[in-house]
Amino acid sequence: IRYSNVSLVGKGSTANLFCRGAWATYSNSLKFPGQTATIRGNCLAIGDDSGPNGADGESVSNVTITKLRLYGMTNGNTYKIGFNPTGPPLTTTGDGWDITHKGIYMWEGGTFSNILIDSVYIQDFKGENIFSGGSAVTGSIIRNCTMTNFNGDGISLLAADLQVLNNTMTYGSNAGIENATKGSGDGSLLRQIYTGNHISLMPREAIVILGVDSTIPSGSVEISGNSLDTIGQINGSAGQTGILVLPQAEGNNVAPANITVAGNTCHDCRSFAILQSSGN
Repeated sequence: IRYSNVSLVGKGSTANLFCRGAWATYSNSLKFPGQTATIRGNCLAIGDDSGPNGADGESVSNVTITKLRLYGMTNGNTYKIGFNPTGPPLTTTGDGWDITHKGIYMWEGGTFSNILIDSVYIQDFKGENIFSGGSAVTGSIIRNCTMTNFNGDGISLLAADLQVLNNTMTYGSNAGIENATKGSGDGSLLRQIYTGNHISLMPREAIVILGVDSTIPSGSVEISGNSLDTIGQINGSAGQTGILVLPQAEGNNVAPANITVAGNTCHDCRSFAILQSSGN
């Protein structure tokens, strides 16, 4: 999607998109310039610099994606997350977190506003289901979606203003949601809201919020009314907890502030929460 004001809507209840679970070797690609790498390919890209708009196509607004079912065409979750994009994939097992194989991908370094992802079913991907690579995301909503059988995270975004509402994420190899906050620059936190989500069968965490710069955000994070089930119990690693809030490990990063955790249910979680806030 290289333009603003675009809606991609499935006809009827849903439309099926089959998204290249196979792989090929590319040289000097946009993703890996100047080198040879194995690439499966993303399913839907929001923002792109290879269209008629050139670099202006990297940032878009007012985009709706709804009533789609995205098939990653792999065996999905294997609980093994190692991946080397410049080396051969494990063709016999498909193991590994393949960073080239995402369901919905927001162009890294782009700026996005008013993005609605609604009633999308995403399954069998080797990477994240919905991802932004440090892009500035504002006024965006992910709701009523289902994500299952994946080798990465369900949702992984750095968002200034985001609502994640009434989604189901199950059977992943990492976390259900692993999002980030910033206190300064493009994408500085205004609000992130996580409400009414059901997250289950995650080996690490259900919801992770990481601070990724050295400025305490003035915005807020609300985690409320979510149902978390069987977290950190099967092939457990990392935090093994329902809700994890802390600074990202490298650099002089600080944890988010102004955190509300209320009305959540955690069933068969190794622990309910590990919270490190830089304020309230």
